[in-house]
Amino acid sequence: MSIAGRTITCGDGTTITLHSSVTPGCIQFSLVPQGTDYTLTCVTPNLTGLWWRADESGRGTWVSHQGNTIFAIDYAYDPAGVARWRTLIAFKRAEGMYTGDVYKTSGPSFQSSTFNPTTVTPTLVGPGSIAIADADHVTADFADNGTRTLARQQFGPLPTCIFGQVADLTTLTNYTDLWWNPNEPGWGINLAHQGDTIFAAWYTYSSDGTPMWLVTTAVKTEPGTYAGDLYSTVGPLGPALQARPVGAATFTVANGNSATFAYSVALPGMSAPVTQTKPITRQIFTTPGVACQ
Repeated sequence: MSIAGRTITCGDGTTITLHSSVTPGCIQFSLVPQGTDYTLTCVTPNLTGLWWRADESGRGTWVSHQGNTIFAIDYAYDPAGVARWRTLIAFKRAEGMYTGDVYKTSGPSFQSSTFNPTTVTPTLVGPGSIAIADADHVTADFADNGTRTLARQQFGPLPTCIFGQVADLTTLTNYTDLWWNPNEPGWGINLAHQGDTIFAAWYTYSSDGTPMWLVTTAVKTEPGTYAGDLYSTVGPLGPALQARPVGAATFTVANGNSATFAYSVALPGMSAPVTQTKPITRQIFTTPGVACQ
């Protein structure tokens, strides 16, 4: 199929002329025959997954896209090179455009034996947005001096994610999604699952309550188990980026919507490692959620 101006030429030679009401904001579409005419339906690509810029090694953006709502996490660094994260809650305003507010958050240290969600404190940073260029490219604004053009980050077979197609998430065998513990709102971990590898970014809080994040590349060690080293990073981006191992993580999957996240972490200045195991499940903010396959 090819498109020239407002004319679509199909593989069999059929030509379809688009009505003037069809706007360029329709990024993807389906055509259904209706007699001698066709009904065109806009289809918004699902953005769930990990995004990045190849020239910003060490920075990444996670997007959870459910229905007309996006929850995104930007993993970056403050001017001193300290890892920080911000969140964007954005809503669909037009075809391919999502806008909302960006927040920075403080909360209880990951070292705490119990997580007290009442101490989680979000602070508004400013307006943010995500605009879809196509299924594999977006522009993102996290209220930090302009927009960035991002592409999907691929390190294995990239799954396709679709909203609303699977009612029973326990049946899924790809674990790409945002995961959390519903009893401990305020921290979470996003899993990008490609092949037998999971790249996970864990957003949480340091000993003084400021935001911090750790990452792991966890490989499949046996059915339902993925394990790897945990790393912390220090900016700036690019060749000067420093990544140091600070522990280990293991994900044990019971089913497509239930797992445990076990970790042992020893950051500089800690007298002893912190070892904990957390039950986690997919974070659904628009039912029935997203399935990636």
